[in-house]
Amino acid sequence: MGSETAVTYSTVRRGLRSARVVIVFDGGQNWSYWARRALYLASRTWGGRGFVLVPHQDGHVAPALLRACRTYDPDHVVTFRQELVDFEYFLPDHFQMTGEDGLPLAGRDRWEALAGDNIWWDTHTDSDRQARDQIAAVCSPYKGAGDGGDIVRHFGQQPEDFPDVNLMPGLAVVNCAQCPPNWGGLLGVAVASHAGLVDAPNPAAVEPEVDDATRRRLTRWMMGTGSLPPESLARLPLDGANLSDIGRAWDYTTSGLIGVSRFGDSSPEILVVVGDSAEDFALARLWQHTYGQGIWLPSVLGADEDGLPAASVMQSVVTTYSTIRSTGATVTVTSTSLPGDDLARVLERLRAEAGTWFGDEADGVGKVLPAGELVWPRRATVHLGIGEQFDEPLSVPTEVDPTGTRTMLTPLPSPLLHDRVLARHLHITWHVDITWPDDRSVLGGGMTGRELLAPSNGLAVTLARSGRYGTSYPSRRHDLVLPGIPAADTLAQPRLRDLSLAAWVDAKLAQHDLTSRLSSAGHKTAQLARMFGDRHAVMDLLAGPLLPALRKMDARGKRSKDCYPQDEGVRIRAGYGVLNFAGFATWSTASSKEQVRRDLDTALRAGVIRRGLVLECQVCTELQFQPIDRLGQRWTCERCDAGNDLDQPAWNLPLQEPCWFYDLHPVGRQLLADHGEVPIALAAHLARTSNSHSAYQDLAEIEFVGNGRAQVELDLIAYRDGILSIGEAKSAAQLNGKNTNERAKEIRKKCQAAVWLEADELIFATSAANWTPGTETSIREVAAAFGWPPIGPPVIRMLAGLDIPGMVTAKVLSLQ
Repeated sequence: MGSETAVTYSTVRRGLRSARVVIVFDGGQNWSYWARRALYLASRTWGGRGFVLVPHQDGHVAPALLRACRTYDPDHVVTFRQELVDFEYFLPDHFQMTGEDGLPLAGRDRWEALAGDNIWWDTHTDSDRQARDQIAAVCSPYKGAGDGGDIVRHFGQQPEDFPDVNLMPGLAVVNCAQCPPNWGGLLGVAVASHAGLVDAPNPAAVEPEVDDATRRRLTRWMMGTGSLPPESLARLPLDGANLSDIGRAWDYTTSGLIGVSRFGDSSPEILVVVGDSAEDFALARLWQHTYGQGIWLPSVLGADEDGLPAASVMQSVVTTYSTIRSTGATVTVTSTSLPGDDLARVLERLRAEAGTWFGDEADGVGKVLPAGELVWPRRATVHLGIGEQFDEPLSVPTEVDPTGTRTMLTPLPSPLLHDRVLARHLHITWHVDITWPDDRSVLGGGMTGRELLAPSNGLAVTLARSGRYGTSYPSRRHDLVLPGIPAADTLAQPRLRDLSLAAWVDAKLAQHDLTSRLSSAGHKTAQLARMFGDRHAVMDLLAGPLLPALRKMDARGKRSKDCYPQDEGVRIRAGYGVLNFAGFATWSTASSKEQVRRDLDTALRAGVIRRGLVLECQVCTELQFQPIDRLGQRWTCERCDAGNDLDQPAWNLPLQEPCWFYDLHPVGRQLLADHGEVPIALAAHLARTSNSHSAYQDLAEIEFVGNGRAQVELDLIAYRDGILSIGEAKSAAQLNGKNTNERAKEIRKKCQAAVWLEADELIFATSAANWTPGTETSIREVAAAFGWPPIGPPVIRMLAGLDIPGMVTAKVLSLQ
């Protein structure tokens, strides 16, 4: 890449959507009511059908839910204000109140005091706040430009961010299917999650008693099989109307919105979550609103009974499974609360039911997986987009700096709404997703407007964050907007930056008061990339079929015949030899001589490999390699500067004309001498196994620096398919270090680097056939004892056999 900034046009894609919100609630005692209360608030909010709920236990959120939230990618993480009536019901006398006489108030006097307009109570508990901060820390919600704090912390704090559908012009909330206010317990939560609530739930509600027929009908309806709900779910008397004529309460929250799917190379599994805990409910809803294929199966629906739920669940699964089974996707049964044996029994009942449709194929339907081992890919996700405006191409002029960061030169146009009903609601806020071309944007990491807005843009104009598909920002301007100005001028028109991987890493490290720099090996690799003009060309050379031949240039024998018995090259001096074309054809793993020729010519054009002659000076008798660019009829000895004739005594054999030889650039030789090809082999492996080779990007041999000292060195930082990986690559079968303590210290450094970058994967790779058993044990023990954040460790992967493309072995370490 050159040193000058390039100016070009980029076709970005703009999507308009409603907010994605995580609502935090207490998952302890009475969790079913708090969940229904949160669902009721979401059911009154535009776009609320897409909101997810996450429980906490005394302020702590399960790691599986934290990982889910990071992929769900909320714009806001909020608590909700609990009503005083809720506290009075569940925690009598929680608020201490006295009258003018100093005595505690009771009965009607106490209630009138609680309901007084001049009384304000902070009903957000410390546990709620702690859990909210825990989730926000692993996601990238909107943050203010000052202290970096989240711009919205509590539901309803800013009404324009959570528009009430009852206040939207042209929209009337009338009859619908909803969870009856007096339905509590697990069934109440399940129905409320599927249908929504227009009327506030009753805190005294208990589990409703329903017969088996009603339960089957409810299950089929909630599984999305096209069945109608029971009549008891109609909010108002039907008065002759048919159940098919009314929708769900959630439908009122989707005015002007449509479901949008962004598919990757394969669809995620259908997830069946079994269990009665708040975490089980939340896990299923998170999967449903991230991928569209999540099912919650609590005991009240008969998860532990033979026959009852299987048919209804499989009716939902079968249609989807029939279309995706060719891709290898399947049904996954999981739980946060039940043991594996219970899950296996549920899976067997599903398989038995699946046999009705798939016959013997049903034996392979599904698998059991602990909730903590679920993979949450950033592809194939779903969200609520604004109809006809969820994917608009926009061509904008951009400049590209030497690192690859792209910056818009002109502001984006105002995101005006086409939908007339939505446009009439003057104070509504929607959200704008900008997806950059080439799928190279590094997502997440807590990036804010400070890093994502062009410097001259002014941070007060709008907020910005690194979202699920690219950069997201709210539609409305955040600086002074005077009454009466045109609607277009009330909307944000930012100039955005698309950070390169190098710029993203620097921005992420700055959050920890760290910087980055290339190590010595990193400078050598970067020099080769500059010579080629392409990082991928370096991987093709030093991790491709020519590598075995390049290694033969080290000339370890004492004579040329010892090093090259078939005259494939010449030993110039100890550790320094050159090869002819026959040598490359012999020692490379290329499929043909034509491929060897093509690969050599590519490297020759870049100057990474040089063509020349092996000549002997007639004055000092120094044997040397003379590049073609220095040759003429007279050539100069590199040792004594004597002039020589280019005639037969200089090259000796063959008699007729000299033979061309090939030399590797000194930078390349130094890199091979230090085993610098091993990180490149790891990079090549990751690039080959990514879904999009062109979108793969990496940084090699990087040091993190704090207080002027290198804190840790990483052989590789790679980004592909939405996954950030950091890697340690070795030529030996064990890690560096004189003793166990030194090796453990290095492992802890890599773990810390993974925390700083919020890496998805920590990879230990070797070109040896296998890691030593002791090395694997050390990595597992040190990683298990490391102080990981609440979200837990990244995936720790062991790779071996990097020297043989296509034969790399991989293993994921379990820290349990």
